[in-house]
Amino acid sequence: MHEQNAFTSHLMLDSNEIYNLTKRNLDAAQIATLKQIHPNLVLVKLLELYRMGYDLRHYYDQHHAFIEGFHLPAHFRFDTSQAV
Repeated sequence: MHEQNAFTSHLMLDSNEIYNLTKRNLDAAQIATLKQIHPNLVLVKLLELYRMGYDLRHYYDQHHAFIEGFHLPAHFRFDTSQAV
């Protein structure tokens, strides 16, 4: 359990920065380039931010267009059917 918590903490270390980059209308590839990390890691971080309750409504369309454009699996999408 400790290892899982440590991994999650490390994974989300820059969560506010990633969130702020979405506010600048950067897509996952642009964020990955800027942060020098793999785009899949950006997608995982975005999903975790969404699950943690970050308001990503401003980013839904751009995020889903990115996923569709690269033919990525649907599990990278936000479940907006339950969005407030």
